[in-house]
Amino acid sequence: LFFIISILLVVFSLSSSAKSVYITSYCDVSLESCRAQDQALELLEEKYPYDIHVTYLYYFDATNVQSSLAQIALECANKQGKKPAYKVELQNNIDLLTRESLKQYADNIGLTAANFSFCLDTQATAWDVIEEVEQGIEDGVTSAPSVRFNMDIYTGSQTFTSLHTL
Repeated sequence: LFFIISILLVVFSLSSSAKSVYITSYCDVSLESCRAQDQALELLEEKYPYDIHVTYLYYFDATNVQSSLAQIALECANKQGKKPAYKVELQNNIDLLTRESLKQYADNIGLTAANFSFCLDTQATAWDVIEEVEQGIEDGVTSAPSVRFNMDIYTGSQTFTSLHTL
């Protein structure tokens, strides 16, 4: 009995010590190339749910007002717990990212209009967004989209096949 328990403990420790891959995506929600990379990462997460951990960070040209507003709006949606749904809505409408259209997209997914509008109009989440951009700069990112596997950074939009190979 002791021998069997010992073997089970060894097998369990070997299986639980499998290495995980940490992936960080640095993207601008207003870019089509980031939309494609996000979709590829989602497929990779579905294929390897226990082996990879994906983090999504903003990285964009902060002087681009339209892009900045889109990232801020996404964080406003996050305040209401609907970041994934709002991100999909934005990525399906990247050709029109005005203040009014951002509010319409929020309404489309059922966000509380007054809270979202207040957050967007006051840019209450701007510091959260800028902190992520600064994190990307500290990590060595120079363009969006980029992706980091553990400590290696790859620039340019990645497909499912290229991500799987990495």
